[in-house]
Amino acid sequence: TLKGEFFRPGSYAIAPGEKLSSIIRRAGGFTQNAYLPGAIFIRKKVAEGEQKELETFVKVQEEKLLSESSALTAGGVSQQDASAEQTSLNQRRELLKVLSSKVTLGRMVVHLNQPEKLEGTADDLLLEDRDNLTVSTIPSSVVVLGSVRNTTGILYKEKTNVGDYLAQAGGASEEANAKEIYLIKADGSAIGNLSLRTPVDRGDTVIVPISTEAKYRPIPLWKDIATIIGQLAITLAAFKVVF
Repeated sequence: TLKGEFFRPGSYAIAPGEKLSSIIRRAGGFTQNAYLPGAIFIRKKVAEGEQKELETFVKVQEEKLLSESSALTAGGVSQQDASAEQTSLNQRRELLKVLSSKVTLGRMVVHLNQPEKLEGTADDLLLEDRDNLTVSTIPSSVVVLGSVRNTTGILYKEKTNVGDYLAQAGGASEEANAKEIYLIKADGSAIGNLSLRTPVDRGDTVIVPISTEAKYRPIPLWKDIATIIGQLAITLAAFKVVF
């Protein structure tokens, strides 16, 4: 299935051994409004495997959050601190839901070109039943997701970088893992280990991950335990003196 900026979009029967360049040629090629760097190629077989992986990932993360919540309930922190930590856990849980809902399952990174230039290259994929290719118009925004103060789409401007868009989203929140910010390019590829000066293009998405470190800090509980042990030791010493 071809969607978006093709001269003849629609569903096509494919011949055995047919490749991507062939089906694009049969569709008349791209319109002048097509944004090839943002093409989304979805393969059903890949999507099925990724769905299972995503479900497992979300389950593990939810179990970690539940464990933190249980530890928080059990352990020796003030009511004010407990309330603040619980609010933080709830925010992280909601962010996890948002991020998991934004995943495009089955997407394979392809670098499109006109059929005559695509033919014979590594991106000229051998087609499979129920493959889906969408080519949209030129995007006008950059999306910022994750642990920021305002998850939003921001109007794209030339010569801008990651830091510019983070600032416009209100900056990273207290829950952010600022060292692991990464960029998902319009073609679906990802760039990690980036700096705030990394340039951003149309249709890119800036992801600010949630910190996976436990936010529950058990120091007050251990201080209480140490105090109890200390008092018990003094009591035992007193018994030895008296008896």
